[in-house]
Amino acid sequence: MRFKYTARSAAVLVVLATTAMPVAAQTNFFGIDRAAHDSGVPADRPGFGDNIGLVPKGYYLAEGGVRFDDNQGGGSSTTIPSSFLLRTGIDENIELRVGFNGYVLNSPGEDGAGDATVGAKIRVHDETTYTPAVSLLPTVSLPVGSDAVSATKAEPELHFIWGKTLTSDFSLGGNVNLAERVDAAENYTLETAVSLAANYGFTDRLSGYAEYYTILPENDGRDTHAINGGVAFVPGHLIQLDAYVGTGLNDTTSNIFFGGGIAKLF
Repeated sequence: MRFKYTARSAAVLVVLATTAMPVAAQTNFFGIDRAAHDSGVPADRPGFGDNIGLVPKGYYLAEGGVRFDDNQGGGSSTTIPSSFLLRTGIDENIELRVGFNGYVLNSPGEDGAGDATVGAKIRVHDETTYTPAVSLLPTVSLPVGSDAVSATKAEPELHFIWGKTLTSDFSLGGNVNLAERVDAAENYTLETAVSLAANYGFTDRLSGYAEYYTILPENDGRDTHAINGGVAFVPGHLIQLDAYVGTGLNDTTSNIFFGGGIAKLF
């Protein structure tokens, strides 16, 4: 009799848990209802520019990877994790995000932890037949890292992000970024960055991109020009794997850089 009662109780508990799971899964940690989502993983990696897409309402997206740089002047650096972000959609048109620039291993040179970032991505215009989609990304870098790699003050930025679908498989996108950088005298100077990327979907799960970007300091610093490209693979509905490689087009950036990473939507 005791065995029958226990088995029946366990069965009831399983049924109750199974019934309750879909209800709990409809909201995130903050109690925000999840939106319907079946269009892949809107990761901002692996390229220089940001993705036009936002994290769906009620979801989280964690992304990051590893990057290796062979420096023009000799030596190398490895960043782990590189471009780490935790993002969450709080509305159909707004996501919040926090990030960490990673721990940098310099050879030769001093190692150190990078700064943290906080920001929000905001959808301001949906794509039409003749106009691209547009999002804004205000963000600020917080000087919490090691002296060897950290800025001495907070550095605010504003990213203008656009994207345009040209065919079912091919699209273009890019950024125009404005940032206040702290120079050696601890004064703010304007830095402008521009990127242009072409994206192609080989299959429903595999896509590739090629990108050019430039970084333009306001004062006496030299411009940076680089290209990179890579692939992204979606082995499941909520996960993306990627790999990329790039090179500097002048001697102000890495001779070659490459890496890979992962993005997980949950």
